[in-house]
Amino acid sequence: MRETKERKIRTLLLAVLLLAGLGAVGCEPDFGLSRGRTLGVAIPDPQTWRVSSTNGGFKNIRRAADGDASTLAVSARRYRNAQITIDLGKPCLFNLLALRHGENAFGFARKVALSTSMDGKRYTNRYSCPGTRGITYIPVLTQILARYVRITAVVQGSQPWAISEIYLQ
Repeated sequence: MRETKERKIRTLLLAVLLLAGLGAVGCEPDFGLSRGRTLGVAIPDPQTWRVSSTNGGFKNIRRAADGDASTLAVSARRYRNAQITIDLGKPCLFNLLALRHGENAFGFARKVALSTSMDGKRYTNRYSCPGTRGITYIPVLTQILARYVRITAVVQGSQPWAISEIYLQ
């Protein structure tokens, strides 16, 4: 009974934090501190992102950000420590990344990690969390300004990693 109550409290807290953070991201936010200038940069259209992968044997990794949820980028059977790197083309402000697994709901990594960089060379680990079926959400409690985003499959799942779309907000 106590575990159930604690779980409900954790779930409610996470929901509140996510909802509070979602209002402050996305298209050119201005928090009233910039005196007319925007602090962040709008996230560009995913079809303009440069997406690459290492260690995962992905087929058609570009499909993970092509704007079509019916297409799928699928890794090799063994993909532990596979990395997907996204070059957004310019620094962007965000605090939520989501991986949609498409028709292969069980094509998720059991644990994923999010790292970011401004120069594509020095990455900072931001957050790691369990992967989930359907859509894996990777929330970050603070705003992140980065040009490069890297997603790592820390622990592989039972099926190849499948990604139909990557969303940043």
